[in-house]
Amino acid sequence: MSPKELAEARKRVLAEKANVTGKVSDISRFTAFGLLAVFYTIESGDGAFSQALQSQALAVYLIGILASCSILFDYMQYYFGVKLVENALSNPKYEYDDRSIWYRGRQSFFEAKQYLVLFSAALLIFVIGSAFFAKAVNSL
Repeated sequence: MSPKELAEARKRVLAEKANVTGKVSDISRFTAFGLLAVFYTIESGDGAFSQALQSQALAVYLIGILASCSILFDYMQYYFGVKLVENALSNPKYEYDDRSIWYRGRQSFFEAKQYLVLFSAALLIFVIGSAFFAKAVNSL
């Protein structure tokens, strides 16, 4: 490949990376808000199913806390990103410093929010599955 072709290929790959990471951020954010809505519904509900889920209060509250932390981390990722861009613009070569706290923080918050949402969603599946299992066992 010629240097020009390599530059074009790199540009395409970076554009795809930006697209994918943007979608991952969006999905993480939407899922976190959905988990908060589920938490609120369980916590405020007075139906039989909500009552069954409320018997696992620690897990239910952990779902809400983890989802809330994920939303906070989403904000922090963008805050660190703004600071990173400001630093890059003040650099004569307009380059990111991948050793800076802003770069590492942005990356860390990006990864952490995904893990929080993943764990929170898995915990919700466990809580609902446990309630269904308990109901099935009690009906025998």
